[in-house]
Amino acid sequence: ELLDGLTETDLLMVDSAGNNGSWADNTMLGYLYWEDKNLATGGSPGTYANNISVASVDNLGLTGYTLKFNDTSIFYNESATYGNEPLHTLSGDYEFVMIDGYGSGDDWDALGEGALEGKVAICSRGDISFYVKANEAAARGAAAVIIYNNRPGTISMNLKGYKYAVPAVSITLADAEAMKISAEKKTTESGLEYYEGTLTVSERDAVDPGEGNEPAMSAFSSWGVPGDLSLKPEITAPGGSIYSVYGLTREMDSTGRRWTGNYVGGSDQYENMSGTSMAAPQIAGLTAILAQYVREEGLDKKVGLTQRQLIQSLLMSTAKPMKNDGQYVSILSQGSGLANVYSAIKAQSHILMGENATAAYADGKVKVELGHDPQRSGSYSYSFSINNMSNRS
Repeated sequence: ELLDGLTETDLLMVDSAGNNGSWADNTMLGYLYWEDKNLATGGSPGTYANNISVASVDNLGLTGYTLKFNDTSIFYNESATYGNEPLHTLSGDYEFVMIDGYGSGDDWDALGEGALEGKVAICSRGDISFYVKANEAAARGAAAVIIYNNRPGTISMNLKGYKYAVPAVSITLADAEAMKISAEKKTTESGLEYYEGTLTVSERDAVDPGEGNEPAMSAFSSWGVPGDLSLKPEITAPGGSIYSVYGLTREMDSTGRRWTGNYVGGSDQYENMSGTSMAAPQIAGLTAILAQYVREEGLDKKVGLTQRQLIQSLLMSTAKPMKNDGQYVSILSQGSGLANVYSAIKAQSHILMGENATAAYADGKVKVELGHDPQRSGSYSYSFSINNMSNRS
């Protein structure tokens, strides 16, 4: 009842769409249809009717610490809120061992006893949980663990269950392939291919403004539509590789390698984090800016809408639809597009949908939800109005 009553207020509720990627990726099969006919990967409360559900786009620029190999520097994604130390605390030169495998105990044991001692262990995402990979490598004496993605895009690792203080970070598939080129390729007697080389862990953070890059949807961002056939997510904001503060830190035992189970408060350190939980606050901030603008200009009274209705209309109608290689990204992934607060503030009109377009028409949301068509008529219609907010006719 509390959430249903939001439509009667000026309060906007902003929620993350979820970090479950696409249905085909999650099944690891790539099939369009299988036993489960519901292809949506979003979860509650992101699919709730009376909120704004936010998808994630990767940040164009990067701020953070780097790894250097063969005169090439790459950024890594830190997951340092699980008791593990930040990787930059190990600044210096290290040997690394990279396998074309998932980092199980058998994978590492195939390299021989002591193969990871004091070295950086690198393995692929997939098959087993992130924390299991990290535990297996740390238990064998690895100085740090790097897990590379098995598909394009960044990953934000959930290391719940990780028992060690040994740093554990992730890199992209493209960066892992570049590291392989710089390394010496070897093969174990069992046929496991691996690579040996050297890298340097940076001591200080760096900035890459990302000039010339094109925005891309984050691979982890959840797709719609929910079972009720509503349009979710509804908008997109930067959520991939956002430089932000660490969360809680954990107390380690006397060896400095295992977690005691106790939390010891926050941290003043920063890390690159990725997730729709990083994208949703962006929209919350843009909403606050628009709320101030609407109040100062008296626009809600001028157009006869609530602040909530007008802001939702402006956000969705001025979002920029994203493209990938010249083709529009599916609305099931991006919703109305990438939010643009400048365009929202400069808008001279607002759009209102007709009752035949969406159940959320009275809430100012700019979208069309045609719903289920059991008759399969193939004929659909909807209406909308463009309403002048300027002083010009």
